[in-house]
Amino acid sequence: MRVHTLSLGNYDEAERLIREAISYEEQLGGATPALAVRYGMASDILLKKGKTDEAISFAERALKLDEEAGRTVQAAIRKSQLAEGYIETGRMEEAEKLLSEAIPIFQATNNLHSLSVCKHQLGIIQAKKGDFNASAHSLREASGTSYEKIYPVTLLFQSGYLTIDSYDVDHDEYKLRYPNKEVEIGFVKSLREFYTPMLADTQRFSINLFNEDILSGNAAMFMTRLQAFYADIPYEVQPTVEANFQNTMLILCKLMGQTIDVERHTSNGRIDVLIQTDKYIYIIEMKRDKDPDNALDQIDDKGYDWPFSAGERKVFRIGAEFSTKNRRLERLSIS
Repeated sequence: MRVHTLSLGNYDEAERLIREAISYEEQLGGATPALAVRYGMASDILLKKGKTDEAISFAERALKLDEEAGRTVQAAIRKSQLAEGYIETGRMEEAEKLLSEAIPIFQATNNLHSLSVCKHQLGIIQAKKGDFNASAHSLREASGTSYEKIYPVTLLFQSGYLTIDSYDVDHDEYKLRYPNKEVEIGFVKSLREFYTPMLADTQRFSINLFNEDILSGNAAMFMTRLQAFYADIPYEVQPTVEANFQNTMLILCKLMGQTIDVERHTSNGRIDVLIQTDKYIYIIEMKRDKDPDNALDQIDDKGYDWPFSAGERKVFRIGAEFSTKNRRLERLSIS
């Protein structure tokens, strides 16, 4: 019942049930293994509820019972549990000492799950102490992945070097920032080079990045992202060049919630792609195996920007060359 309640996230009910179980075990008397397990459960629940001091107290009682009974592996688990509470309260030296005692036990018994938990805890402690090389090594051992695939933003946030600045409800995305100027300066001067090699391999496609470029008027970055995105499409699934380009743009902009027209008719021709926001207008013309400046010339000659000349929005004229040989966007020209 307690485990089911905890799995549903009802920590108040879980706390009530585990306290009842502990009271019952204590009335029976004796330092039983069951009582140590109950203490451990109580510590887990209280940690999740933010009652750190009380969680530490229960973990210490569980550890004492297991050590007195000679239950070596169980005691090592309690040390990891207690270390979590110490980390929460800033008692890093004590937490590190407990982990240094628990890790050899898990290695000797091949308890891989508990070993991974301890290594992760150790990595967080080392990061908080500023030993980032040791931290990366511990986290690599915890995750079983290569050094290059450790996502640094997670580590920086967990260790307090980044904090939450704002939350975008529409895109379910958090924006992080440095907590103060001193931390920012320290990162730029001392840590940036350490993390920069990893960032290139941990970048993931996000429609929000395209949207930010469009909304901020960063036409060059938007087209650069589009180049990378388009180059990643397998050649087997590419239909005719121009239709594929327009379909890709249409899907992207629809996902971003932006206003887009393809083959937009004017008095003197058709615009390949037209994107409009409240501040910016993007006129995109594509040429197959031709200089993108030819596309800009067409925009000028056909007067594609004339319908928007009376407004206050900034107009970006973008020429793009599509290579039929390489099946991707090649050269760009923006004015």
